[in-house]
Amino acid sequence: MKLRSHAQRNVQVDPKSRRMFLKSAAGLSLALPMMPSLLTIGSEKAQAAAPKPMRYVNIFTVIGGLQHKNWFGTNLPTTPFNLYSGHQARIGQIAGLLSGNALSPVLNSNYQNLWPLSNIIAGVDQAYYFGHNRSVPNGVFARNVSGQPTPQDQLDLTSPEKLSLEYPSLDQVIGFAGGQGIYREGLGGRRRFLNVATDWTNSSWGRNDFNDPNGAILPRDLMGSPSGAFNYLFGAGMQLGSNGTNPLLALINEFWPSGRSLMNRLTGADRQSLEQLFQLASESARDYSVPGPDIRNITAPAGTTAAFSGPAQLNAMADIIALAFKCDVTRVVSLHVGTTTNNYDWHALSHLAEGPDPNAGQAELCEIHKNISDNLVARLGNNLLQADPFDPGNSILHNSYIEWGHEHKIAHHNYSNPMFTMGAAGGR
Repeated sequence: MKLRSHAQRNVQVDPKSRRMFLKSAAGLSLALPMMPSLLTIGSEKAQAAAPKPMRYVNIFTVIGGLQHKNWFGTNLPTTPFNLYSGHQARIGQIAGLLSGNALSPVLNSNYQNLWPLSNIIAGVDQAYYFGHNRSVPNGVFARNVSGQPTPQDQLDLTSPEKLSLEYPSLDQVIGFAGGQGIYREGLGGRRRFLNVATDWTNSSWGRNDFNDPNGAILPRDLMGSPSGAFNYLFGAGMQLGSNGTNPLLALINEFWPSGRSLMNRLTGADRQSLEQLFQLASESARDYSVPGPDIRNITAPAGTTAAFSGPAQLNAMADIIALAFKCDVTRVVSLHVGTTTNNYDWHALSHLAEGPDPNAGQAELCEIHKNISDNLVARLGNNLLQADPFDPGNSILHNSYIEWGHEHKIAHHNYSNPMFTMGAAGGR
């Protein structure tokens, strides 16, 4: 089944759609490991020779406002580079900065083995008011029924017509692309795409009626617990729409083939690769069966309770993702981590890093981030140091691109807060 084109739907085309996609943190995720011509000339050659990622993980924490000095002290990245014309960022390695048992209140000795494959990137800010919801770090961008971008972060959920045109995010595009070896053995494609939200059910999206490609897109939680994620990956399989197709595939056709000014900046090879990626995504219309290894005897790790409630559940998610990568049942993971894992209401804290009282709430924010850092991010990184079944001479982490980002937008003054990345394949 081929999804209906935009021409068939008579929707006004927004020429900035792909530019907005690349201008988000998702653009950085795509540019670093896959689109070297978006970087500076000096970085382009080095990045072109870097390994391409076989796996992609985005970890997004909704909490904002942790000051960068509590992340990395004064060790912010200083080397500038262009993501594309008019958009500057800064990049830097953190290897060797560890002092004693701690680099910061958040990053500590749990990362001792991860520094050589780690990096920090600052300046990944948004030109528009990207908000808390709709998987914003992955490039979701709403548009109204006239086809124009809708930059507000809190749309009226009681008016579904405002949400009837929603861009898919980077993780959805690469997760549902047909693969076929665009990036090594094929990032995404042929594999199940895992989307997890620990809270806030409107962090994931799906159609109100999966059989109606013109219907409204409403918020829904794909997976809200480690047990749900485990059963999705290793159980009977995902729920299909009544027409037998994967319900989220309809979202992929929402990407519009335009944005010529940005496309003209790409090299011929990168332009062809990007177009091929979107083409494969738009034509993908089949469920993904569990491939390869015999997983009938895989048992769930400890901590897979009904809901996220603390470190044990974060540990379980890190173990499940590593197990899924080892068994190759998924290669694309989007993980939305809220503050329910810390029993804090982050809105009760001062989450403005440069607000009237910038030190207010920093101790609590450090505790929240440290919990996620110790029990999810560092644990996942260390789990992935095991040998890659497709490349035994390197680790799974070496062949992956893992990023930990936050609410990069002016509302929380997070434009100066670095993203933390891991993996040789674009992570440093």
